[in-house]
Amino acid sequence: MRDKMISDFKERVTGLDLTSDEVRQALKNGFSEVFDADLVESEVKNDERLLAEEKAKRYASIDWIDRI
Repeated sequence: MRDKMISDFKERVTGLDLTSDEVRQALKNGFSEVFDADLVESEVKNDERLLAEEKAKRYASIDWIDRI
């Protein structure tokens, strides 16, 4: 039942029936095309991870959400 609910929700939100892998690939292709760049998969560096965590806290904060 839960899987059916998730599937129904995904269909309503996206209007598309795509897997997360298909979405990831579409994003990679889009970035590559728009920025005319070859993307290279690599491990996330520690400073990148820390910056992402910092930004995630900022954008999840009530102050940030309420300002929009």
